[in-house]
Amino acid sequence: MEQQFESAVNAIVSGDIATLKELLKKDPSLVQAKSTRDHKATLLHYIGANGVERERQMTPSNAVEITQMLIEAGAEVDALSEIYGGGPQSTTLNLLLTSTHPARAGLMAKLVEVLCHTKAAVNGVADDGSPLDAAIAFMYPSQFLKHQYHAAIEAIQVLTENGARLMNPNAAVVVGDSNFIRDYFRGKAESDKQRKRLVGAFIFACMCGQIDIAEFLLEKDLSINISYAKNQTGLHLAAGCGQENVARFLVERGADMTCPDDQYEKTPLEWAEHFKEKEVETYLRSVAKNP
Repeated sequence: MEQQFESAVNAIVSGDIATLKELLKKDPSLVQAKSTRDHKATLLHYIGANGVERERQMTPSNAVEITQMLIEAGAEVDALSEIYGGGPQSTTLNLLLTSTHPARAGLMAKLVEVLCHTKAAVNGVADDGSPLDAAIAFMYPSQFLKHQYHAAIEAIQVLTENGARLMNPNAAVVVGDSNFIRDYFRGKAESDKQRKRLVGAFIFACMCGQIDIAEFLLEKDLSINISYAKNQTGLHLAAGCGQENVARFLVERGADMTCPDDQYEKTPLEWAEHFKEKEVETYLRSVAKNP
């Protein structure tokens, strides 16, 4: 069994559907077997390309078709593993949502959709909203990477369209649920934790072009130049994400165009240049010439 399992894994990560199909035909129990390695991953977990052997963390171009094949063959969509210590966040869905490989391949949202359509626990197997939380953490603020930003937004939309409940204010910002945000931040942010959530929601509003939400949050006594992480202001994020309208909104309200961030050591204008957001670059350059 172990040798066949390893061969099936190799077929998955290399996109060799013919070999995988033959292996599953010869031994249907492979689809529910677990690796003898410490992570105890199933074949479906390898679709997550996260936390398994480094050389096997890859997403072939036909990963969606392979995922469908595994599920049709009887893979348990919410099976747990011992990846990253195991527990309810070790499902294929959660691991997929924090993996750079399917994001770079442009397949994260499609893979999430396949899992959702086969009744994966969109609110997490512990019903704690962990898939949405995972997508938000992948999107920002651990680091800002454009491929992660786009992949996470698409994945969040798929999750919410398939019944994921909004419990995370940043996720509510991404999908533009202003009623959720107004209710969530109805009163003053008294604690440091509440304040950090308020700042995070503002930064996400700048990233996602949600001007009305950003304006509402600024009324909660936020500085226009507040940073959630790495001295990256709302203007930095709006510039990097191509949100020209938000950039205009922030600049008109006095946002600092000169401060560099701590990750790329660039100003908002240089962010627009770096991420090839021409419209924002043109606007910020015109303001810099005619302050």
